[in-house]
Amino acid sequence: PFGINHLRSTVIGVATANLLEAVGYKVIRDNHFGDWGTQFGNLIAAHEVFGDGRGFEDLSLTELSEMYVRFSNALKTDESLRKLGQETFSRLNSGDVELLVKWEHAYEVSIKEYQRIYDLLHVVFDTHIGEGYFKDRARTIIEELADELPQLVIKGEGGVSMYINGVHPVPLRTSSGYELYAARDFATIEQRKNDFKPDLVIIVVGEEQATSFQALFEVARSSNLGKRDDGVSIVFEHVGFGLLLGPDGKKLSTRKGTSGSLIDVIDEVSKHAY
Repeated sequence: PFGINHLRSTVIGVATANLLEAVGYKVIRDNHFGDWGTQFGNLIAAHEVFGDGRGFEDLSLTELSEMYVRFSNALKTDESLRKLGQETFSRLNSGDVELLVKWEHAYEVSIKEYQRIYDLLHVVFDTHIGEGYFKDRARTIIEELADELPQLVIKGEGGVSMYINGVHPVPLRTSSGYELYAARDFATIEQRKNDFKPDLVIIVVGEEQATSFQALFEVARSSNLGKRDDGVSIVFEHVGFGLLLGPDGKKLSTRKGTSGSLIDVIDEVSKHAY
């Protein structure tokens, strides 16, 4: 569900887009969902373990979230659950049709809830392209970058794992053979270059990802990803923001069930405002 800690990237992104539009830019607002990764292996595995015979497609977003939190807490002390989640995502990542149907259900009930919040906040996006859209291209683009920039994009021992070289290496693919979000970010940059032909790309993500984006942008600028077809260099910017902490001083987390419900906060604020 849309947690309180998810609001800032939306609001800061919209504000940035409005400011750029006001000074003459043509702006494309691209809502980039984090809709792929090991968390979906854990979610589907949680249903296998705690589903009590209920069909995955019959579960609401709240029920899926509660199941996910329960599984996340349980795997801290049960290594077999961690392995189950990883194996489940590996199957999903490989195109298992049954698991893809479950993923699509989780995606659809999430989007429906998000749109309700966007409507309340008068937030409009031009396009919604999530990480899942780039999962296949991520596999090949990092291989191409490794060939083009062998000093920057490195293969690990055994030739399976990959990472961006630097003081703080950024992993691109695990030794188990599945790509991480940074690999999908390269595919995203490529799609934006080809489809949007931008002068400027601004990515609004938490400050804890600053090091990763510095490395990503260095690779992009050093490769064909950083130039439009007409030869103009694309400017890349990361707009970061700090952590939102709970009463215990720790980061709010969907996985831990501490991110709260944004819709409840909006409803409460609206009630007081009226």
